[in-house]
Amino acid sequence: MVIAHQNFRDEEYFKPRQVFDRNGFNVTVCSSKPGTAVGKLGAKVEPDTTIDSVKAEDYDGLVFIGGGGSSEYFNSAVAHSLAKEMAAAGKPVGAICVAPMTLANAGLLNGRSFTAFPSVVEQIKAKGGIFADVGTVQDGLIITADEPGSAEQFGRDFARMLH
Repeated sequence: MVIAHQNFRDEEYFKPRQVFDRNGFNVTVCSSKPGTAVGKLGAKVEPDTTIDSVKAEDYDGLVFIGGGGSSEYFNSAVAHSLAKEMAAAGKPVGAICVAPMTLANAGLLNGRSFTAFPSVVEQIKAKGGIFADVGTVQDGLIITADEPGSAEQFGRDFARMLH
C-alpha cells in the first residue's frame, strides 16, 4: 500500500487495510520518505519502507491510496515504474480517489475503464481512460475506486483479485 507522506485519505487507507488484514495478507506500507505519515483527518501511520526501495518481484499486488497528498506520486518516475512492473508481471494494481491519476500518467489506464474522484476524471480521460461513473471498476488486473465511501468495497474487490 502506497500512502502520501502528508495528507493521505485516512479511510481510503484504513478500510482496505482492515479487509487485507482480515484476509490474512501480509501488508507492507510505503511512503515517499521515512518517518510518520499523517493523514488528512490526522491519522498517523508508520510506513514500513519507502517507495524507492520497493521491488515489484517482492509483492503480489500494489495499491495507491488517495487524498490530496497522493499528488506527490502523479508524476513520480519511481511510482510509474513500480506500477508498470507490477502490471507487466500480471499482478493487480489499484488506486482510489485521485490516485488513479498516477496510473493514468504511467500509461496504465489508456484504453481501460476506470473511476476516480471527479477532480481528476477529465485529465484521466485525456490520457485515454474510459470513465465509468460507479464506485469501483475492475478492468483486467487494474482496479480503481472513486472516493472514501467506496474504500471498503475497493478493499474487498482487490482482495478477491489476490485469491
